[in-house]
Amino acid sequence: MTGLEPRVEQQNFSHLVADITWFGFASVATTRFLPYFAIRMGATPLQVGLITALPAVVLFFVNWLSGWWHRRYNNSLRAMFWPTILNRMVFLLPAFVPFFPVEWRPIWIIFAITLPALGQGVSSTVFIVMMREAVKKERLTALMAQRKLWMSIAIGVGTLLAGLLLETLPFPLNYQILFFVAFGVSLVSLWHLIHIRVESKEPPPSPPLVNLVVQQFSSPDTRSVVNVTLTAFISFYFIVGVIPVHLKSLGATEGFIAIFGVVELLAAAFSTVMAMQLTKFFGNRALVSVSVITTAVAAVILGLAANMWVTLIAAAFTGAAWTLADIAMFGYFAERTNTENMGATIVYNEMMYLGIIIGPLLGNSLLQLGMNTAPVLLIGAGLRLVGGMIIYRRTPHKNVLQSAEYLPTK
Repeated sequence: MTGLEPRVEQQNFSHLVADITWFGFASVATTRFLPYFAIRMGATPLQVGLITALPAVVLFFVNWLSGWWHRRYNNSLRAMFWPTILNRMVFLLPAFVPFFPVEWRPIWIIFAITLPALGQGVSSTVFIVMMREAVKKERLTALMAQRKLWMSIAIGVGTLLAGLLLETLPFPLNYQILFFVAFGVSLVSLWHLIHIRVESKEPPPSPPLVNLVVQQFSSPDTRSVVNVTLTAFISFYFIVGVIPVHLKSLGATEGFIAIFGVVELLAAAFSTVMAMQLTKFFGNRALVSVSVITTAVAAVILGLAANMWVTLIAAAFTGAAWTLADIAMFGYFAERTNTENMGATIVYNEMMYLGIIIGPLLGNSLLQLGMNTAPVLLIGAGLRLVGGMIIYRRTPHKNVLQSAEYLPTK
């Protein structure tokens, strides 16, 4: 619980919303366009999959160090500073790709997005602690809703502007300018972060993190969260690295990629409006199941599409369904565990990272073995369908507590 003055707390609230808004503008460069940049720089399908999977590998291991790093500081904001700086290098390092020999370019891209994950792995967990210190607990849901809304708006506008820039300027200068601009914008986000005020206090003594995690796994509720989270992330991310390759094979340009991303985001923004009502109607776990199955429909549309414009339907299904799944998954986590327990948070984050590691490596490995993108997408659709059914299989009939509170990591 924060003991800050209401005026300071309101300023913190505003800074946290502004932070994610500017970060949303910057993230377009890596989340929307980096895979297509890698393809144009000669990356193989497997290397495109590694761009998604390897940062998650780093996050999986570094996440364990977050508690140790946090205890070195008496202020969570200070604990975040250097990891956050390193995390923002993800926008700058890809700009230097064209200066490398052709055979080294895909490797540098993988390195450029993997190294900053060291900072993200530490800062993401500490960031959740910092938010709880900066804003009263009863305002966290409102804060998350505002952050989610403004991030979606920023990514949508940023995607359109980035697509226009990439279509207008020659390659690879267009991508270099995009990455430099994204890095500059990410520093504006950092400016808002460093102006947040939290109380300094001695970190409480705590048992070793491994013990906390082992204790969590002894709980049936935690094991249920693990089952839901890991199944959803593996089945969803199986084709995430395949989609850029498939769109490119259909003739998609950077301009179309921008449109694809905006359609996805508009659907995601619309779904957030319905999130609270849907969680009350279905329950968190059942909503995850329904949402994952809906993403299977999107994968079928992608796999059968012979025209790239048809894939926009899949973009809408994916954006809306995965956003709802993401919200409901955190709601299920909050429902079944104590979100203030560092061990529970570590378990939840680790399951997400593990799913992001396994999924793309499996899907893109099939491309590397010579399969076409369409069959892999259809296999992914089947995996999502099965995953959704597995999640639903043990859905409780009575929902004990609903929560659409979502704390995205950065």
